[in-house]
Amino acid sequence: IAFFTGMVVQYLARVLFTFQLQKAGALKTALYGGFALTAILYFMLFKGLKDLSFMNAEVKDFIHIHTATILAVVFVAATLLMWGLKLLRVNVLRVVVLSGTFALATAFAGNDLVNFIGVPLAGLSSWMDFSNNGLEAGPELYRMVSLTESAKTPLIFLIGAGALMVFSLVTSKKARRVVETEVGLSRSDEGDEMFGTSKVARSLVRWGNSVGQSLSKMIPERTGRWLDERFRRPTVAAPDAAAYDLCRASVNLCVASLLIALGTTLKLPLSTTFVTFMVAMGSSLSDRAWSRESAVFRITGVLTVIGGWFITAGVAFTLAFFVATAMNFGGIIVIVLIVTAGIFAIIRSQKKFAQKQKELVQQGDMLFTQMWHATDRTLIIPMLERHIHMSVAGVLEDFAKLWTETADALKEENLKTLRHTQRELTKSKRTLKNLRRREAICLRRAEPALTAVKLSTPFHLIHNSLLQIRYGLVRMAEPCLEHVDNHFTPPEEKLSEKYEKLIEKAASIMVLTAQDLRDARQDENAQRWAMMTETKKVLEELYVEVSVSTRVPGTNLTAATLLLHLIPEAQQILSEIKRLQKHIGKFHQAQLS
Repeated sequence: IAFFTGMVVQYLARVLFTFQLQKAGALKTALYGGFALTAILYFMLFKGLKDLSFMNAEVKDFIHIHTATILAVVFVAATLLMWGLKLLRVNVLRVVVLSGTFALATAFAGNDLVNFIGVPLAGLSSWMDFSNNGLEAGPELYRMVSLTESAKTPLIFLIGAGALMVFSLVTSKKARRVVETEVGLSRSDEGDEMFGTSKVARSLVRWGNSVGQSLSKMIPERTGRWLDERFRRPTVAAPDAAAYDLCRASVNLCVASLLIALGTTLKLPLSTTFVTFMVAMGSSLSDRAWSRESAVFRITGVLTVIGGWFITAGVAFTLAFFVATAMNFGGIIVIVLIVTAGIFAIIRSQKKFAQKQKELVQQGDMLFTQMWHATDRTLIIPMLERHIHMSVAGVLEDFAKLWTETADALKEENLKTLRHTQRELTKSKRTLKNLRRREAICLRRAEPALTAVKLSTPFHLIHNSLLQIRYGLVRMAEPCLEHVDNHFTPPEEKLSEKYEKLIEKAASIMVLTAQDLRDARQDENAQRWAMMTETKKVLEELYVEVSVSTRVPGTNLTAATLLLHLIPEAQQILSEIKRLQKHIGKFHQAQLS
């Protein structure tokens, strides 16, 4: 319901306003603002106030009888107010967004207070009721009929809970991460995609394209052109533009707050975050924020978030059953243990989250954000070079580790390690694609434009070299895995030890190259190239030795053939590392010229 409602309302709002919000007429804007304010006031005040203690029967009856009249008066007054603000050149949509923010905050507070403090307060009321009236009857006979009445929550609890919610939202980094996820999945422009692709998402995009093409054939050509014109975006956006404009922001806030308020009024168990998220996703879809290049990533993200919520709900349901059972039979000892375990879990979760954020910073995530939001675009190129150095260094260090693990696992016949290496290499393909896309976006924003064009060739050659290194590792890991998985005889111990030591030396060169990039040392390239040449020469000698051994009767041809396949691949990887260093040097020289 939230997704569909957000999609429909946003589509109508965009057709009404287009992306030229500043050119919208006064009457159109006033009617939109008046309707939004009326809807917000209706659900927030009329539906919310009717359950308050100071609302007596007479006032409730008056509101119920004259609801239509009151709403008409409110609509006319709100429309006139919006019209007046428009004539005074006040941005009416900002007023709507501010009102929607207040309404959404109120809806969140009303719903989340029930979710988070409702159960503890019910327990407190039960204990107080039994303490005052049930001691004589005993816990087996006393019936807590007081729980059937409407709850009368003390004001101090509401104020305390509200203050705690505000403090948590302001200080919680996890809350900010949730907001970043929602904004990232619904933004209008391109940027860093937080999620990868999935088979389900690809199928949905394919199905959506088919449905869209079928519908476009049913719509008259003239109408289709008119709709396309209404959804045409400005060709030039501000460098510090928001993820989406005020039109979509007003729809997200107003629709989400109305749905949450309606669900709370109907006493439906709902997640405020879930409703807000789905409204934002529906509005971004109908607003054509998901292009063919980003749709599969966005849909994967939406499915991931939804799946995470359902998994969390299932786990919480199951754990609640077992925890309650353990507390019932275990008594105070189990309660203390469970509370201690809960505190430990919270602390551990915070530490893991902090560590994850630290890793994101180390991976250049913060530097990418700085490049993306840089107002002075001439600063992007130096930052991009630093980002390339850090990201390439991280990739090389990971590859070096996988390379040595593959050689060790082949010697030790460690199938588990080889499978792990294979999985990591598969994941690295997506990592490299995302890295290339992110840095290409930053390069496109860089100024001066002529320098950015010159940098394009070495930039893409750098990423091509990284892909070639990965392909070389894959071509080495796959036959090793197949060899060990089939329980074939391992290579001769003498040859295997020589091969393992050479791979360790080659991997160490890769690590040294990564350290040079982190320290921005270009003068070490000649020394690294000499080490590569020497290692390739020794690998060639080993290749000849293995080839000669195949002529000896009794030599295992399967194991020898495996080494004859692996050695040239190792030489090719070393050559590709040298090309990578040259491309990075050309990138540096191109920005100076």
